[in-house]
Amino acid sequence: MSSDADTADETGLRRTGFARAVADALTWRALLTALGLGLVLNLLRLAQYWRVAPPSMPWSGLIITNLGALSVLLAALAADEAIRRGARFYPTYFALLLSAALVATAGQWYIRRWLHLYTVMTRPDIPLILQLTQNIMVAFDVIIYGGFAMLAYLNYRSAQRIMEGVRGAELRRLRIERQITESRLATARAQIDPDRLLTDLEQVRELYGRGIEDADAALDSLIASLRTSVMGAAAALRVREPTP
Repeated sequence: MSSDADTADETGLRRTGFARAVADALTWRALLTALGLGLVLNLLRLAQYWRVAPPSMPWSGLIITNLGALSVLLAALAADEAIRRGARFYPTYFALLLSAALVATAGQWYIRRWLHLYTVMTRPDIPLILQLTQNIMVAFDVIIYGGFAMLAYLNYRSAQRIMEGVRGAELRRLRIERQITESRLATARAQIDPDRLLTDLEQVRELYGRGIEDADAALDSLIASLRTSVMGAAAALRVREPTP
C-alpha cells in the first residue's frame, strides 16, 4: 500500500513540470506577504536615514526591497519544490539564495539607472568601482534578510511534509487495520453456515421429539459452536484505537 502511494506521488511529480509547480505555489497571499515585508524594511530604512536621505531614496529603496522580496520569494518556492523532488537541503538553499541576491542586485541596478533614481553612490559622475560598492551592499542585504526568511520558510515546509507523511502513514495503517478487520469478519461469518445451522436445529428438534437422551448433548454442542463463531465475529469487529 505504501509503495503504491509513493509510486503515485512520483508519477505526479513527473507529470507536473518544475516551473509549473513553482508557478502554482506562487499565491496572492505569498506575493502580498513578500511585498509587505519589503515595504516594512524600506520604511525602517527611511526612518533610519531620513535626515541625510536624498529625495530619490524612498522610490529607490522601494525598488530595491520589492525586487529583493520577490527574488527571495521565487527562490524559496523553487528551493522548496527542488527539495520535495529529492534535492539536498543546504546546497539547494545556498545556491538559490545566491541566485536571488544576484537577480535582485542586477535588477535594481538597471531599473534605477533607467528611471534616473541615483543616490550619492550611484551618480554617473561617481567611479564605477564606488557604484559597485552599493550593489554589493544590496546583495548582502538580500542574503542576510532574505536568508533568514527563506530558511524559516523552508524549515516550515519541511515540518509540514513530515507531518503530512506521518498523517499519511497513520491513514494507511488504519486502512490496513480496517481491511484486516473486514477479512476477519468475513471469515467469522463464513464459519456460520445458515443451511448447516437449520439442519442442526432440525436434528436437535427430532432428537427431543423422539425423547433420545443425546438431545441435550447435541444442543450443548450446537450452542458451543455458535458461541465460538459469535465471539470470533465480536473480536473481528473490535478495532484497536490508534496509538498517539
